Amino acid sequence: PKAALSLIGSSAQTFSACAVPCMIMNLGAILEKGPGKTRLPWQVIAAISAVRLLILPILGMLWVIGGYFGELYTAPDPMFVLVMLVINTMPSGLNLAVLASVNHNAEAEIGCLLFWEYCAAFITLPLALTGYLLLAQAYFATPLVDVD
Repeated sequence: PKAALSLIGSSAQTFSACAVPCMIMNLGAILEKGPGKTRLPWQVIAAISAVRLLILPILGMLWVIGGYFGELYTAPDPMFVLVMLVINTMPSGLNLAVLASVNHNAEAEIGCLLFWEYCAAFITLPLALTGYLLLAQAYFATPLVDVD
């Protein structure tokens, strides 16, 4: 027999399946407008983008590698470490745009900020991923064949 609340559970599962595509469409609509006219100074945009795309990935890398070598966790494979590193490298997320849009608060400023962050991510993301792959291969790769 089915549980009495299975209708609520299945409805929540159906709605959650469409949440990410809807948020991506919202982000696309925000980025499509371009930077637009905003009162946000370019120094603020540059500072926020630099912190999010340059400083936070370095801090995240130190945290992940420090935790690994400090034996706070064990990496089952190099992909585990790579995912932990990539999470710190991505530009500001969709939730920021959704919150600004839903609350009708600083939509133009957030849109401008996200536009420039995603433009800068075309440069910073491939560089960071290359470094992370080299790092994962050098420190976290397990040999396929035991040489002993």
